[in-house]
Amino acid sequence: MNKLLLALLLFLLSFSWIKVTASDSCPAAFPWKAQWINTERCQSATNTWLIYRKSFAVTDVPNQLIARIAADSKYWLWINDQLVVFEGGLKRGPSPSGTYYDPVDIAPYLTKGLNTIAILLWHFGKDGFSHINSGKAALLFEAIAPGLEIVSDASWQCALYEAYQNTEAPFPNYRMPESNIRFDARQAITNWNRTSFEGSLPGAVCVGKAGKAPFGELVERPIPQWKNSGLLSYVSVRESLRGDTLFCRLPYNAQITPYLKVEAEAGKTIHIRMDNYEGGSERNVRAEYITCEGEQEYESYGWMNGHEVYYIIPEGFGGGTINHAWSGGPLTLLSQKVCGIEPTSPGFRTFKISPQLGPLSEASASLETHYGTIQVSIKKKGKRLKFDLQIPEGTSAELIRPNGTRKHLDPGHHQVD
Repeated sequence: MNKLLLALLLFLLSFSWIKVTASDSCPAAFPWKAQWINTERCQSATNTWLIYRKSFAVTDVPNQLIARIAADSKYWLWINDQLVVFEGGLKRGPSPSGTYYDPVDIAPYLTKGLNTIAILLWHFGKDGFSHINSGKAALLFEAIAPGLEIVSDASWQCALYEAYQNTEAPFPNYRMPESNIRFDARQAITNWNRTSFEGSLPGAVCVGKAGKAPFGELVERPIPQWKNSGLLSYVSVRESLRGDTLFCRLPYNAQITPYLKVEAEAGKTIHIRMDNYEGGSERNVRAEYITCEGEQEYESYGWMNGHEVYYIIPEGFGGGTINHAWSGGPLTLLSQKVCGIEPTSPGFRTFKISPQLGPLSEASASLETHYGTIQVSIKKKGKRLKFDLQIPEGTSAELIRPNGTRKHLDPGHHQVD
């Protein structure tokens, strides 16, 4: 029997702006040195998942290093154990044969000495009404500065991640390029995306040149990146009469990626779906998680949509805590553009708070960093601003008021007029 613990949580996504340099499609004056890469065993089948690793030395950390990253179809990026991009990439189709790329400043996540990049890539492998399949699962990554060049080529490592699998029927609406996602934790590769990873992956193979078929021209994404917003409590939770389903209520019709933490014996399947799963003429996406032995946690990265999350659980799972993360469209650009939280050294070891409230009477934001959470709350009283600030240990900040006056902030809690 499975025992003791079931903790079900989930992530919602909100927009967050990442500072970039402006450009259109890749101009001749700024050619790509990187190549599209995958692994020899990759057949680019529908619902293929790949993992990548690259280690490299940095002598001097630049103030800014814009990485240009493209994928067919989605990717998640970690640098030195920090999640930098949550669900990067846009569905293909800036032109019938083109691919979007993301510009991301990775300098704040680099350190002197050895650094490690890890990337999870999801290849849809089929067309949809909003996506044109290139026919090839692959990654393109390029970040170049004086004395530092990180480009995707055969020096990278890449492997199929076979813990990600297809479910049996029923399958999602044919209009969608996404598939249902099954994750078999018995085949998980422990710590593959961590600097502590002790294994190795096969060498990558080059499968295409930038700007050439089948990936086509490269066009900078025109919208901000998504942001992982953290964990909060559900509005409400109820249990089915049979005790086999938890119904987890959300604050509104939301797009979420579900997370769970369980203690279980191996081989038990947890089914996850939304109340909108059968909300139209065709079924939407769903997820399955197959347990390994012991305590484990998992987040299903394929987002779902609805008002309520259903966790259908095997017999024997006990109770636990249930939470969710949420924020919505109004938080677009909030942390960096309204509250003005921006790094002034790598990893937010030092940063500035330079708010621009405009017509707003108040604003607040939090930002996760390697050192802890930066919290900023601002209220306008007449022409004056009142600040409630939390500065993480190991960091320092400079508060820059709209009138130009400055105040140095050491770690701790600050209330400033």
